[in-house]
Amino acid sequence: MKKLLALFLALTMAACVFISCAPSAPSTEPGTSDTSGTSGTSETSGTIKEPWYSTTTGTTPPIVHTTATTTPTIQTTATTKLPDVPELDNMNAVESIRNGYENVDFQGHTFIFAAPINTTDGWSSYEVCGEQDGAGLIDDSIAKRNELLKKHYNANIKVVDVNGAAIGNSSHVGDNNIDIVLSKYNLSGINQGTTQQGTQYARSYYNLHSLGIDFNKPWWDTAFINDTTIDGKMYAVLGAFSTTAFDATQVIYFNNTVRKNTPALKNVDFYDLVYNNEWTLDTFMELVRLARHDDGDGNMVLGTDDVFGYVSSSYNIHGLYFGAGQGYIKKTDSKFGGTTFESAFDQDALSVTDTIISIYSSDSSAITDYVNVRRMAESNLTLFTTETLKMATLFGGSSIDKPDLGILPFPKLNATQNDYNHNVDNHMIYLYVTTSSTNIAKIAEFLDLYAYHSYYTVYKDYITTHGEELTGNKKTTDMVDIILQSHYIDLVYHYNFGQNIDTAYTQGVRNALPSVWGSEPNPIYNLRSSASSITAAANSYRDKIQGLEA
Repeated sequence: MKKLLALFLALTMAACVFISCAPSAPSTEPGTSDTSGTSGTSETSGTIKEPWYSTTTGTTPPIVHTTATTTPTIQTTATTKLPDVPELDNMNAVESIRNGYENVDFQGHTFIFAAPINTTDGWSSYEVCGEQDGAGLIDDSIAKRNELLKKHYNANIKVVDVNGAAIGNSSHVGDNNIDIVLSKYNLSGINQGTTQQGTQYARSYYNLHSLGIDFNKPWWDTAFINDTTIDGKMYAVLGAFSTTAFDATQVIYFNNTVRKNTPALKNVDFYDLVYNNEWTLDTFMELVRLARHDDGDGNMVLGTDDVFGYVSSSYNIHGLYFGAGQGYIKKTDSKFGGTTFESAFDQDALSVTDTIISIYSSDSSAITDYVNVRRMAESNLTLFTTETLKMATLFGGSSIDKPDLGILPFPKLNATQNDYNHNVDNHMIYLYVTTSSTNIAKIAEFLDLYAYHSYYTVYKDYITTHGEELTGNKKTTDMVDIILQSHYIDLVYHYNFGQNIDTAYTQGVRNALPSVWGSEPNPIYNLRSSASSITAAANSYRDKIQGLEA
């Protein structure tokens, strides 16, 4: 995809005339803090040393002793299945009125968004009006989108900061009548609490499927819609405007410096593995093994000159599991609209988990905390790391040169797996429409235009910024596009049906590592005993959705 023409600062200033924005809180490490530091290797603290191939130390890359060929042996009979998305290089779509909407006029109406802006967890919403400083290509594209809505359809936008505050059934915040809410941890569209009538739940949002919007268009996140629709009802949605949900998507980062300094890998194009449908768990394991380098003392230790093939936090253990097409719950929708759930802890889940345990059991891999994951990637001491896309623009700092990183989807289980699969961190922010909105037809029309113009501005610039702008390689932009077209929303992960299954799974993998514990079984065996309670909780959730108005 071609790079967009630079947007002028005046554009942002123009947008500010009709946008009211609250300041954003400084970013912090994404996700829940994880400082347990358990891994299959020993670990030291302190400053990470220069990598073993640093030019400042005068050392040279050692020979990798391996009986394998210089490139991984790949066997595949399938062809690559990449997302079928329209071309984004459509300047007419960016600049012009949408076809068929030439007569739409919102008559200067101000659509009011409520969003958590000044959060303390590092996951503030910025997708409506951009960051406080208005810097960067994505902020420019957000301003451009808002300007187009003002120019072509006479629509104004205002955002008020609710900072996670509960929105009651009236959906009023101060003196503002809220049309649209951005929030998280609430896929169901119901608020915990009581109304004046004493009911257990406050019904606050519209079933978005009742608004007449065609959610099959590419500017809507159809995977999210399919995963979260229950009996034809859906109360939260993602689309091409959902930058905070993009940020929360977990991906694989690879360190290109480590790749080039590993003789067996220097001629391997990781992106071509994706294009050729060769990016599988087996390939990943082989690359991890080849990148391992012991600094000569016979022990692989984090924080020394040892170079690992793969380092992750415990929170990202589930990334490989979801990437291989597995989950915690299976959702089935009949042609008559009925939704049912069943546990996903079958033989495939067991087999995939065995593979994941074997990856982490090798001293080519390590599990550590978030801070060390980032340091290892920045210091060229690991080939692969897992993190959210939010980290793409945060890697490196004033004291560390920007690392030469690339982005990849999570590997497939094998070449016959149809699609890539990516879990989204539960800090993701969804969009809702409040039942206090007085003209729902107007809201629906506005939302579709909001998503449409976001696709050709915000989404396009997001994948560019996190792709070729970051790495100088257009192929990276393709990878980010593939990743964001392959979301997976596991309702057990986002709601912890039955118990905290995600914690049980990730801790179970750690407990099964022979180099650390050596006695615990594959966690799927234990989770099978929870299958009935998980399914019951999921079906209870379904019943709750069934009880909401259409």
